Amino acid sequence: VPGISPAKAKKIKKVGVIGCGTMGGGILMNFVQIGIPVVVLESKQEFLDNGMAIIRRNWMSSVKKRKLSPTTFEKYMSMIKPTTQYKDFSDVDLVIEAVFENMKIKKEVFRNLDAVCKPSCILATNTSFLDVGEIAKSTSRPQKVVGTHFFAPANVMQLLENVRHPGTDEETIATVQELAKQIKKKGVLVKVCEGFVGNRMFGVEQIEVLRVVLEGATPQQVDSVMYKFGWAMGPFQVGDLSGNDIGYRRRDELGLVEKPFNGPLGEYSPFFVTDNLVKQYNRLGLKTGKGWYDYEDGQRKPIPSKQVEELIIASSKERGITRRK
Repeated sequence: VPGISPAKAKKIKKVGVIGCGTMGGGILMNFVQIGIPVVVLESKQEFLDNGMAIIRRNWMSSVKKRKLSPTTFEKYMSMIKPTTQYKDFSDVDLVIEAVFENMKIKKEVFRNLDAVCKPSCILATNTSFLDVGEIAKSTSRPQKVVGTHFFAPANVMQLLENVRHPGTDEETIATVQELAKQIKKKGVLVKVCEGFVGNRMFGVEQIEVLRVVLEGATPQQVDSVMYKFGWAMGPFQVGDLSGNDIGYRRRDELGLVEKPFNGPLGEYSPFFVTDNLVKQYNRLGLKTGKGWYDYEDGQRKPIPSKQVEELIIASSKERGITRRK
């Protein structure tokens, strides 16, 4: 980064993660795999138990494929300290928050962190679109607040958006950029803006793929084409993995959910299909066992959904869109 020397980066010896769901679990795996112990916090013990079970299953899959030894697996698991108490973050060097995309909730989390973490601790948010500077205002150390936006699955995807707000200091920026290299991510430094970079691009892509299914294609056809094109997975599978409710909540906050003509040029926005998927059918994705696809017994294998097919056809009819094969 021009003007910021890597020498300013502080050494991270212990990390805290808030949230042991799809994103939080993936994030902590990155650090454990390079030898950094992690404290992971959840609001309830049952959430911790469920999250730890998924982490265990992910690494066990590597053991079965002989990509990870049983000894290393046990070592990894021993490096994770699950907790429901903020006080267990008192000696960590960095905390990454991965909770719901809600400003009020995130500010409360950061106030709690500010009260228990040592003054030098960096407080990072995994938000995919919220104003990092606004979150920083809830702390007494805005210079130590930064965005670290991982992409799902966080233990696999290489892109990491490090988001600086106007008050983020050079040490914090240098630290997260160097840390990205250590966990084998491509750390891209960005400023605060709606959707940052990755989700601004993905949002435009989503508009096009939603229009394609409204005109007659199926989610599985679109995903198959994009996979063959070179994507790791198709856009509808990505939505299910990340959570279809994330974009819905943001559109709801902006007052766009109930507006059928909310495109940039006043045209209809195809996101109403995703919004109906969430608010009418609670098809949030993998976390609810159903999204654009159905999922069985906690497996990630996507199964075409008759309910989704009917929703898309009804949506096309509602908007007067002629479907074709």
